[in-house]
Amino acid sequence: MTSASKIRKQAKCIVWDLDHTLWSGVLVEGDDLVLKPKIADVVKALDAKGVLQSIASKNNYDDAMEKLKALGLDAYFLYPQISWNPKSSAIATIQKKLNIGIDTFLFIDD
Repeated sequence: MTSASKIRKQAKCIVWDLDHTLWSGVLVEGDDLVLKPKIADVVKALDAKGVLQSIASKNNYDDAMEKLKALGLDAYFLYPQISWNPKSSAIATIQKKLNIGIDTFLFIDD
């Protein structure tokens, strides 16, 4: 089994960053945010396969959730942790709320 397929089989939750990862630009700087190419397709495909998804991002919660809602993606993310706290704390919070092993998480950030 290749290491890539091993990761796919073990990942139960993918945690996304927002700025320069899920979308191009920085929310707090007032950039014209555009989803990265095919991101919506990836998020929806992962959801269809039963992969849990969440967010760990340093941003203003209300503004970020408003943008995700406008993009039609807000419902795909469980327990999003959007604040100015460290992302490591955000991931730990998501892990506790989902009650699954931290070794089953995959964090995607720029």
